[in-house]
Amino acid sequence: MVLNRYRPFYPVTEELKRCFQRCLFIRALLNDSAYELKMVELQKSPTGTLRYQEMAYLKTALALSSLLTILPGTAGAQEIPPPLNRKVEYSKEIQPLLQKRCLGCHGAKKQKGKLRLDRLSSLLRGGESGEPAIVVGKSSESHLVKLVAGLDPELVMPPRGKRLSAGEIGLLRAWIDQGAKTPGQQENSGPTELTHWAFKTLAGKVPARRDGAWGQNPVDSFILAGLNSRGLKPSSRADLTSLIRRLRLVMHGLPPTPQEIEAFVSDKKPGAWKRLVEDALQSDRYGERWARHWLDIVRFGETHGFETNRGRPNAWRYRDYVIRSFNDDKPYDKFIREQIAGDAIGNGLGTGFLVAGPHDIVKSPDINLTLMQRQDELADLINVTGTTFLGLTLGCARCHNHKFDPVSQRDYYAIQATFAGVRHAERVISTEKKDPAPLDKEISQLKKSLGASIQPSSEKSLLVDDANVLDSFGRGATHLVEAAGKSPRNPGTARGEANDPGTARRCGNISGGHYSWWKNEPGKDVAAWHPLLKGSYRIWLSWGAGFDTHSSDARYLIDQDGNPGTRSDQKLIATVDQQKFSDGSGKIPGEPLWSGLFDAGVHQLEPGSALLLRGGTRGTAVTADLVIFETPAKTRAGEPVFHPPVNSKHNIDTFEPTEARFIRFTIEATNISQPCIDELEVFSGGRNLSLASLGTRSTCSSSLPGYAIHKLGHINDGKYGNSHSWISNETGKGWVQLELAAPALIDRVEWGRDREGRFNDRVATGYRIEVGLEESKLRPVASSRRRAGVAILKTPPPQFSFHTEAGKKTLAALKQAVARRNKLAAGKPVKAYVGTFAQPGPTYRLYRGDPLQKREEMQPGAVAVLNGFQLQKNAPEQERRLAFASWLSAKENPLTARVIVNRIWMHHFGTGIVSTPNDFGQNGSRPSHPLLLDWLATELLDNNWSLKHIHRLLLLSSTFQQESTPRKKALATDSATELLWRFPPRRLEAEAIRDSILQVSGVLDLAMGGPGFSGFAVIEENVRHFFPKKKYGPGDYRRMVYMTKVRQEQESVFGAFDCPDASQVISKRSRSTTPIQALNLFNSTFILQQAGLLEKRLLQEAGGDTTARIRLAFELCYGRNPGPVEAAESAALISKHGLAVFCRALFNSNEFVFIP
Repeated sequence: MVLNRYRPFYPVTEELKRCFQRCLFIRALLNDSAYELKMVELQKSPTGTLRYQEMAYLKTALALSSLLTILPGTAGAQEIPPPLNRKVEYSKEIQPLLQKRCLGCHGAKKQKGKLRLDRLSSLLRGGESGEPAIVVGKSSESHLVKLVAGLDPELVMPPRGKRLSAGEIGLLRAWIDQGAKTPGQQENSGPTELTHWAFKTLAGKVPARRDGAWGQNPVDSFILAGLNSRGLKPSSRADLTSLIRRLRLVMHGLPPTPQEIEAFVSDKKPGAWKRLVEDALQSDRYGERWARHWLDIVRFGETHGFETNRGRPNAWRYRDYVIRSFNDDKPYDKFIREQIAGDAIGNGLGTGFLVAGPHDIVKSPDINLTLMQRQDELADLINVTGTTFLGLTLGCARCHNHKFDPVSQRDYYAIQATFAGVRHAERVISTEKKDPAPLDKEISQLKKSLGASIQPSSEKSLLVDDANVLDSFGRGATHLVEAAGKSPRNPGTARGEANDPGTARRCGNISGGHYSWWKNEPGKDVAAWHPLLKGSYRIWLSWGAGFDTHSSDARYLIDQDGNPGTRSDQKLIATVDQQKFSDGSGKIPGEPLWSGLFDAGVHQLEPGSALLLRGGTRGTAVTADLVIFETPAKTRAGEPVFHPPVNSKHNIDTFEPTEARFIRFTIEATNISQPCIDELEVFSGGRNLSLASLGTRSTCSSSLPGYAIHKLGHINDGKYGNSHSWISNETGKGWVQLELAAPALIDRVEWGRDREGRFNDRVATGYRIEVGLEESKLRPVASSRRRAGVAILKTPPPQFSFHTEAGKKTLAALKQAVARRNKLAAGKPVKAYVGTFAQPGPTYRLYRGDPLQKREEMQPGAVAVLNGFQLQKNAPEQERRLAFASWLSAKENPLTARVIVNRIWMHHFGTGIVSTPNDFGQNGSRPSHPLLLDWLATELLDNNWSLKHIHRLLLLSSTFQQESTPRKKALATDSATELLWRFPPRRLEAEAIRDSILQVSGVLDLAMGGPGFSGFAVIEENVRHFFPKKKYGPGDYRRMVYMTKVRQEQESVFGAFDCPDASQVISKRSRSTTPIQALNLFNSTFILQQAGLLEKRLLQEAGGDTTARIRLAFELCYGRNPGPVEAAESAALISKHGLAVFCRALFNSNEFVFIP
């Protein structure tokens, strides 16, 4: 096998085989503590060197030798001394051996590589390499054994002195194989204690505030406490002009106009500042400004990077999504979930986050390089997810356990398994949906008008899932509030699980595989079902159960006019406990289950009536699922019993226990071609009576001729799969019958088209099952009509009887309104660079991050010590990301809220409470005000994750409104203004400088959204070439957030102002001062042009008076009038060099480019 790997490079000759044998000799040298000396001796010859051919042999042997250390099943694995063939005692043999040879470096006092060998829990956990030191019962796979056996020449243990003998290694192996018993020690040391501040529960108590003390809100109380502890005092409030300029530059990245300044300064009514803050938060400019900060963090770019650097023409949709999200004050937890799994919760644009980074589109023909390339892609995704949302450097655990934080290598690869199905690509998605509420009212009125024309339905049941969109008549369900998510049900056949077959008296799981859920707001309607029925109907409810967070008093109401806004016509029909099953039974396992059917009674419905789901007073979540509207049964007692929709793998039909000898399965319809069944099983309790080996005979209507794998004998041979199946010779129909050896009490039939899951054609979609003691007297016990899929899909449209043309016009108007409504709710299909998703294969932990050194297969999960989850290895791809999104956005996660409020603080005050915003771990900085950080995080959680709420707290604080004047004594105590005794001034970012210049010159285009404009002249060859622009026009005058973000290149003028190139995560831009910045801001083509445009504006608006021009220029650039000296010097400059040079000087002034 090893030689075959080298076929492309070496012909497999006898000579190479001899060379391969020589590698064993080299390994023997490597295993010798004096191998360096022997290597030197080996290279000596009469002429002082080996022959060329011998050296080539040596190099090849060394290469093959190294392969032996990483290839399982090759000769290297056989070099470990065998385990001793006797019982080994830990205290008498293993403990003394470890004490003598290992514990000096890996004991209680010292743990090199964070590996401790005197505790079983540490042995099982391993050190910083990520490798468990021992694998109980498998000594040959144990890392400790490999190290002491010298299989890794770079990590031979012990590193100095005498090596372990074969007998000692055999002793270790025997102890591990016999269970690694360590009397008095526990295998698991329990949960890791998290002592680092960032991993602890939020705990921010507001300091006591004395009457008359400085400050407006709790933010100031925390700041004042810090100042008092250092003997400092806060600064006075800034002047009003400075405040409005500060507010607009921080929140919008644009200066206020002279008119806006005048309006604020002259507003003497109470609350003027509060009103100004609210205006700033409601402006569209807010989302554009703060989206720029976010896009830096997620390294958003509109080219791929690497050598070709080709464009992503539809990546801009993610940028617009971020802007809208901030402007809409989308709850931050929802913002997180959409970016991890937006495709599963109704906003596919959000997953642009997952593929926002660079991507190498040039693939290598070398499989090893391709594997490493893919590992690099996933590492980039894992790293940006960790830094963005958690402030943790997860990427540091790729090759070994994190050296500082409690993130293991297993955690890293569990997260990799979560994201393993993500691929860089465009996909067609629906744009963000628009509110269809106005059309809902119109539809309800049209239904009401059709009331007299609707004919009674011939169907006994109408099943409406909450996911069913309205059909052309307006039947279906609507979400009145966008759902927080969809929860897929646990696979399995137990009650409430995804494949629960039900019983003869209890309906199986017909919920469609998932339920929708919302954050519970008491009294808020979240979903509505619209049956378009007239008359009396029994209503059966169902919901998502299984969690103690679900509301225990969710309400269902009949809304007669279908308009949730009018409540006088609404009637409460049920209050249910959504934590439990519909009958109130069952434990609460913390797993998603289906409730089953709840009888809400018989109620009178009108055509426009709707069933509403309303949040209860208890619980944090409310869920919605299937509802059945049923004509009241006159004789049947109990709930309607439906079975799950037919599938190709495995179907179960249950019925009341019936004595029978003959069982006939008649097929009435298929999804295509002749029907196929791989096995028909008849059960009496837990026993399958249908097997031919038990004497059961089979007959059929016909069999497909010419195929031995599809003959009748396979119907009950006990074997599954297409190769052991029966196929009828009749298209879309046929029957097969079993005759039991003796009459028996049977209660269910199980069948499938292909239990192995490879084929899904020829499925019996319509069928009936008949049983009896005599072949001539069979009676039906089950059919496809009792399957939910049939009941939903086959329900005929409502019938109308019109006596006038007006009725027909009303029906046509209803269909048009429903079509418009569905179009609004669905959004517009567009292409966007938001990634594609596919079910991934196995993910393995990789030794040292090497894709060729696979270790154990990993389950999708998260950081274990931070309440991480763990899914099955074969969990669906989307389910993995949904679980991760829920974990990230959970209130219990101690990092998520802390990290985002710290980022907001940083962009308000220049430095975060934690000065390392992307590293909250032990290698990062400690918070300057830890209680303030926790209080802000708690405020975020308590206010529905509203980021605007945090902005308000900061902007309305006295801390933000302080003046910036430095004080000598305060600077001596706190030169970095960490304690915020004044507002720290700072230079604007590149985008804000450019946008401000455009606004002052009067040409800024505030058009929002859509494809961006290019900052380069581009030559589109195979490798893209980007050159500085030489000309600028109106198309370049939009805000810089809309400039196409090119990786690895900087825009010629403003790129010098520390613009990130979108290749790496940037949490905080540097603020350099360079000659290039000064030159660009004074002599570049763009600045010369903008100075000319400002000159033109001054001439137009201020006329021929130089003094008036100077005053207007100062008002536009600084928001104030010039002082006498400034006016005189400005006039002298204009007189000598012209008005355009004066404009350039203003653009270059500190006052223009700094936040005051």
